[in-house]
Amino acid sequence: MKSSIPQPRLAALALGLLGLVVLLGAPAAAEEPARATTSEGPAAGASRTAAPLPTLPGTHRLSIPEHLQRRTPAAGSPKPRPVLQQCEGALPPPGDYRPPFGERLGFDLEVMGVRAGRLDLRWSPDTAGAARIDVLAQTNTFFENVRKLRGEGTSYLTLEDLRPTRYREDAVEDAVAKWADVLFRKDRGEAQIHYAYGAKERRLAFPMSTGPHDILSAIFYLRTLDLAIGQSFCLDVYGNRRIWRMKGAVETEEWVSTPVGKFKTWRLSGVAQRIDMPSSTKEIHLWIAQDEHRTPVAVLGEIDLGAVTATLSSVKRPGEPELKPEARTGGTW
Repeated sequence: MKSSIPQPRLAALALGLLGLVVLLGAPAAAEEPARATTSEGPAAGASRTAAPLPTLPGTHRLSIPEHLQRRTPAAGSPKPRPVLQQCEGALPPPGDYRPPFGERLGFDLEVMGVRAGRLDLRWSPDTAGAARIDVLAQTNTFFENVRKLRGEGTSYLTLEDLRPTRYREDAVEDAVAKWADVLFRKDRGEAQIHYAYGAKERRLAFPMSTGPHDILSAIFYLRTLDLAIGQSFCLDVYGNRRIWRMKGAVETEEWVSTPVGKFKTWRLSGVAQRIDMPSSTKEIHLWIAQDEHRTPVAVLGEIDLGAVTATLSSVKRPGEPELKPEARTGGTW
């Protein structure tokens, strides 16, 4: 059975990794920064028009905005904002909480309500005073009927401020290798991006006014904060070969059911906006548990076809019982 999802969008799924879910979709080819030096890789394919999406199935129930459950914009929907949103004030320092080294979190990925793959996060020590977050994303057998994808990435960050110094991601789409290597230059306030699509390479540089973060370090940073309804956040984040300004707030408290249990969570919602192309935006939602470990329970993002979700499906921490569903359904791994 063949999936109806365009193949370039599946490529974005693997390359985006966790920004996967938050910042999916290939970057547009216009309005490049002045410091770009070489040509872009192959462009993503055109989107398709289709019927509205069904309600997402499965054991979890997320509050998915209605406009993210359709593949085409609703009549009268506002156009993306052309002006880059601004952050008010400096980014607050992280809180005292740090996950225990050895923590492993697994997530089920769904695209338009269809089980698409799995994503795994691992938090571990690196050098003295530093840590790393490793992520592995791969499609299941259903999506491999269309295209086989596997991607992995690593965020290297300092424990004190949870700011990354480097981020590396690698993916293989069929026989095509893709990678990105990002250096966060705190002394210059910029991110230096070197990436390749097959044999074609490119270098970019972007300013980061709020200090450097990649999507992995950003989520771990938000876990450390003492959240409250109405609390706002604004930070510049690397994702999918570009820098995005993520601005939003803690909207409400919600109970979320997952394959490994039910969690009382804070729901953070906002918009990610490309700093070099403000008209390009992505809506984002993140659910963080109100438990001892501030566990990320779910992430919801959007592509042009509709909603994409990552939902917690396994938890393993040193000295604690492993949480995992009793039985899995869907694709074979």
